[in-house]
Amino acid sequence: MKLYLKEILEQRNLSVNQLHKLTGLSRTTLDPLSKSETVPLKTRIETLEKIAAELKIPLSRMISFDETQTAKIFENLGVYHASQEFSAVEREFNDTFIINIIGPKNRTYSLLVKVKYELDDLFYEENTSLFDRIDSIVSSSSDSKISNLQLEAEFDTLSNQLENKAMEYEGKRVFNSNSFTILSLKGKKNWIEKYFPDTSVFDFTNDLSEVIADNAFIDFIASFLSDHYNLKNQVSKILPTIGDPDYFNLSEKERYTPKNVDYFPMVFMDKHENIEKLVYLDFYALD
Repeated sequence: MKLYLKEILEQRNLSVNQLHKLTGLSRTTLDPLSKSETVPLKTRIETLEKIAAELKIPLSRMISFDETQTAKIFENLGVYHASQEFSAVEREFNDTFIINIIGPKNRTYSLLVKVKYELDDLFYEENTSLFDRIDSIVSSSSDSKISNLQLEAEFDTLSNQLENKAMEYEGKRVFNSNSFTILSLKGKKNWIEKYFPDTSVFDFTNDLSEVIADNAFIDFIASFLSDHYNLKNQVSKILPTIGDPDYFNLSEKERYTPKNVDYFPMVFMDKHENIEKLVYLDFYALD
């Protein structure tokens, strides 16, 4: 597993001695952790959890599985964009695109990715009056629908104006929780054709559920999204924690094994702002 403690200490200008005082862990334990790029053998998960807790970061901010393994198993074949829309009411972008990747045994997987994210607060501050007017139009209409033709026309004008501005904005993107949804295309050719006229480049036979629990797949998706949206990936897995009811019944090996769950939280570092964002990947297989 990759270890990012050295990088974190450098960013925070913390010495090993200061970390020792902060955590109460011996320097003999901390010295190799502060110098290594991978988790040393026989390192106890409790040690890593103690350090993460005292640094007030999630454990998965400090460790991830080796990305070299990912490169050997999954390969990006192409990204096909369908649409990018800005909702003035929800104040967020919606991206839709498909990734073609080669996975284990040279099988091709076509993944539909739906992303929701916001522009930074400065965009809203610069356009407060427009957003306020849209809010007032929506709130004044019955059942959140615009009933008056004049209001509807004004709403469309303001929405288009904000969308054009947002598209030209140089995209400091702040991600919401639950922002990424990834779906398999298995058996959904007719449904996808409305977005992509040429579906010959997609595979509609392989089920995403075959790979969603694969460590390398999670690493691949995390790395792809962080590169695609100019973010720095800080985590790629969920490991059991002391807070889990069955934690103390697990063997040491099991404590290092990611849990098979439906949601894979990750922390991304916004390269513009150096602010950590908690993001959840939602995986679905379209049966």
